[in-house]
Amino acid sequence: MGSFSYEPLGDVRNIRVVYIEPALAASDPISCSLEIVHLDAKPPPCYEALSYVWGSPRGTIPISCDGKSLLVTPNLLEALRRIRHFRYTRLLWVDAICINQDDPMERSVQVQAMRDIYAKAANVIIWLG
Repeated sequence: MGSFSYEPLGDVRNIRVVYIEPALAASDPISCSLEIVHLDAKPPPCYEALSYVWGSPRGTIPISCDGKSLLVTPNLLEALRRIRHFRYTRLLWVDAICINQDDPMERSVQVQAMRDIYAKAANVIIWLG
């Protein structure tokens, strides 16, 4: 499995949402895919936003994203394992996955949009660990 690379967002009002695939057991590997959506789309994208503590960046763990390896923190991995559904795909916005953390320009634009991202979410999940 190669390393994951992000597709550019294009429009400043575009965001990525992540589809977390279902699993039969909490210990099953995380598999997901990303889609670019427009925050002002009609109808609006129906996603949930995940708010969590990043925790230590040490010991990052790979998950499968669009068939490629994407590194996440242990705390995020645990949150995804606990909140994913066992029967259907869950649509989320998760900053560490949906924002290209290696692109300072994109990160800046997305951080400025976070108020709208959270406000337009159908639900906000808070993971305390």
